[in-house]
Amino acid sequence: MCSRSSDSKFWKLVENINKEQEKFASCNSVRDAAGQAYPDDKSVANGFATHYQSSSKFNFSSMNRSILNRARNVIHGCRSSDLGDPMLAKPFSSQEFLLALALLDLKQSPGPDGLHNQMLENLGIREKQRLLHIIN
Repeated sequence: MCSRSSDSKFWKLVENINKEQEKFASCNSVRDAAGQAYPDDKSVANGFATHYQSSSKFNFSSMNRSILNRARNVIHGCRSSDLGDPMLAKPFSSQEFLLALALLDLKQSPGPDGLHNQMLENLGIREKQRLLHIIN
């Protein structure tokens, strides 16, 4: 391009390049067992889950059925029992809650709930009591 050309010619050229690039659709190379492409990301994730679920199944012989049953009982027991520390099941006292709020790092980024520590620090007395009630 010549240095004497106007900027508008340059931008038109850039726009044409962008339009040509947009014509190409993204390709999804993940396919199911029948060779069909998955239509969206959710079905791709479900396809992966189904594939790995079927490929990671253990084959227990009749001699090893007792091991299978014990493993299932252990897994079921871990999921269904509440064998945590009894200290953690006790509700927070007001003093513990206020101490935890006082020890917060105010410059820390918010967690998955989207609450900033500064927001928690600036709550009034009633709001802090309501939050403590929700937590307990």
